[in-house]
Order: sequence, then C-alpha cells, then structure tokens
Amino acid sequence: MKYLYLKWNRDAVTDEIILNDLEKLSNGKLKIDKTLHLNSTREISTRTRRVKRNIKK
Repeated sequence: MKYLYLKWNRDAVTDEIILNDLEKLSNGKLKIDKTLHLNSTREISTRTRRVKRNIKK
C-alpha cells in the first residue's frame, strides 16, 4: 500500500497514515499494532529503480 501511495503521490507518507487507512478501509476489522514499521520510502524507491533497470535489459 505504501508503494502505491508513493507511486501516485510525490509526497512521502508516514506509517501512521498507512496503518490508519488500512483500519478505515477494513471498517475497523483490521487492527494493526501501531508500533509496526513499514519499509522506508527510500527502500521502496531504490527497489523500484532496480526493477525498472532489469526490465529494460
């Protein structure tokens, strides 16, 4: 979800926003520990660039 958020928005997104959105989208059925840390924006961006380079070959 964080990857998609970054794909469609240039702004960085916090884990708190993602976790709150997941809970809201599930109508409160999905409860995620607020101390959970998602991949950082930098990790996601780096991984995406590597995949794109491999596809072009």
